[in-house]
Amino acid sequence: MDEMRAENLRVLIIDGHLAVGRGLKALVREMPGVRVVGLCTRGERGLAQAAETTPDVALVDADLPGLCSAAVIRLLRWRLPRTRVVALGTYAERRQLALGAGAHAFVLKDAGYEALRSAIVGEASASGHRASAETVKEMTGAVAGRPVARGERVLS
Repeated sequence: MDEMRAENLRVLIIDGHLAVGRGLKALVREMPGVRVVGLCTRGERGLAQAAETTPDVALVDADLPGLCSAAVIRLLRWRLPRTRVVALGTYAERRQLALGAGAHAFVLKDAGYEALRSAIVGEASASGHRASAETVKEMTGAVAGRPVARGERVLS
């Protein structure tokens, strides 16, 4: 099997607020080698889009309207076991619920670009997505070698 190339990293965004989802999409599109394959505001549509696009990473809002986030996370894990799920939340209290439902990681929505990029790349790497050391360094920058910036909080 051919080694996957970094530009093949596919991300699906499922966020209950369209404006937040669009902001996430803009941030993710800036990441080298990462492609957004869909943006959905409802869990049901997100599950359908995930089945169509088989993303490497799904970013899931921890407070989705309609089908609850925990159900969406569980169904994603069951239907697409190779897709890594990163839950995003406004409040740290949602972390345990998301992780308990099966999310691989949790990131606060105000954590910043580097934390989000690190979570996406880290989870893609954990799923078996392969990239060269240079590509990973380019995608993650020197995150591990620098202190967390003021206001940036990472929970994973």
